[in-house]
Amino acid sequence: MNRAEAFLAVGDTKSASFVALNILQLDSRNIEAYRLLARVAEQDGVRSAIDWRQRVAREAPDSIPDTIALARTAVRFGEIKTAQAAIDRIPAIGQRDAGYHEVMAQLAMAQKDPASAVRHYTEAAQLDPGNKNYKLSLAIAQLSSPDAAARVEAHALLRKLMDDRDVRLPAARAFLEDAIQRKDPELVPVASLLSSFPEATFGDRLRRLQILSQLRLPEYPAVLTQVQDEALSDPAKLTEMLVSMSENNQALLAIEWIRRIPAAKLEQRPVFVAAADCFIAISDCTGLEEWAKRFNWKDLEYLRHAYLARAFRDCNKPLDFDLEWSKAFKGAVNNEAVQTLQKAAAKWGWKKESIDLLWLLTKDPGSQRAALTTLNQYYTESSDTPSLYRVASRLAQIAPDDTRAQNNFAQLSLLLNVNTERAGEIARQLHEHDPRDPDLACGYAFALYAKGNWREALNVMNTLSEEDRHRPEIAAYHGLILMAAGQKEKAALYLELGSQAKLLPQEKALLEKAFSSGR
Repeated sequence: MNRAEAFLAVGDTKSASFVALNILQLDSRNIEAYRLLARVAEQDGVRSAIDWRQRVAREAPDSIPDTIALARTAVRFGEIKTAQAAIDRIPAIGQRDAGYHEVMAQLAMAQKDPASAVRHYTEAAQLDPGNKNYKLSLAIAQLSSPDAAARVEAHALLRKLMDDRDVRLPAARAFLEDAIQRKDPELVPVASLLSSFPEATFGDRLRRLQILSQLRLPEYPAVLTQVQDEALSDPAKLTEMLVSMSENNQALLAIEWIRRIPAAKLEQRPVFVAAADCFIAISDCTGLEEWAKRFNWKDLEYLRHAYLARAFRDCNKPLDFDLEWSKAFKGAVNNEAVQTLQKAAAKWGWKKESIDLLWLLTKDPGSQRAALTTLNQYYTESSDTPSLYRVASRLAQIAPDDTRAQNNFAQLSLLLNVNTERAGEIARQLHEHDPRDPDLACGYAFALYAKGNWREALNVMNTLSEEDRHRPEIAAYHGLILMAAGQKEKAALYLELGSQAKLLPQEKALLEKAFSSGR
């Protein structure tokens, strides 16, 4: 564990994960290893952090800090139900913890309830008055409030925090973003103040430059020269500036600047990638081709072939595109390269190529969960039920403790009439494990309906609240069951409500059949 912590301290998350996984081979219930893997996943921005936090919670069900950590991680990745379920398990004594109120506030913000967030951040700040981050978060929550008085309080608190070295940077950023949204005339002096802080990042100075450019202020040329000079001193900064320019309608200006930059600086990684994006931003496929052929991209040669493929596709050269994309695909010889290539394909709107790469990523334990989640989004958008089933099968296999994944697999199995016995058993077990969950109840009711047992299915649906039964995605199934029970008039109301949900083709067919039988 000391070795793993040391690797994580220097940012080597891959080595930290490797050591922690080795620990779990020796001791499958080592809670510290699970905690470290959760932190690694959070640092890398990977959703598997929730799975690791859930495992910690199972190993230490009475640990309030670990339950709070699970809820906080779930909120971060948008898993609101998981966060709420964790919060609901916290006993009364834990609700006097500042961390509890912090995560309650985060949950409220995720649910677009700034008033509740303000209340909980206020409570957190009172319980731990020395924590400046609670005050900062309180001010940010107040900025989202529709109450004008709350926003005035937020501005006053942020101004005070901007005088505090510990939090002045995030406070100034929050003030600036609010000023930009509200077109507040104070945004220019705040941007200048922010960029003047010694701890300000190059990105903060770029933000100020963008504001000066958009407002066409006279100091823009001088500041532009200063920022460009700073960018040339560091390939990371040069890359960041080129990206900023290409994303802010200044790609043409960036290309003119590129032509004046010494070649030695342009050949540094990943400057040449950012420069290539500038040609894409102005739809110059010929310029992109010339740029991608200009020099070797070293260990990113596979990406150079991808950019050449982009140039050839944009210039309507299909044969050349096929050749270069094939070289790019074959050249991505490790998981990191495949991820980079997939992100490029997705950014360019290349759905087929992106999907091919995502399936490749599902073969690696470190990336499979995120890849399958993205594939699920792709296939949901295209209503491709068989492919959704393929994804659900893999997710159910790698996440046996994930109730959502298991329920989704069972429902898709029933819709496609595949492995129905197993699907029915899974749906039954899930419902028995958590009979209060409306989605699991609906899944079990559908499994009973599929077997022709509509009476018991109706009993299960009747345990739901009226509010849950009126959710369109549940109402559709409730309508099917009511129609099977001969309650045609009541069924028609639910079927009509269910038709408003985003349904798969098989679900639409079931509803259409039910509508027909009710006429």
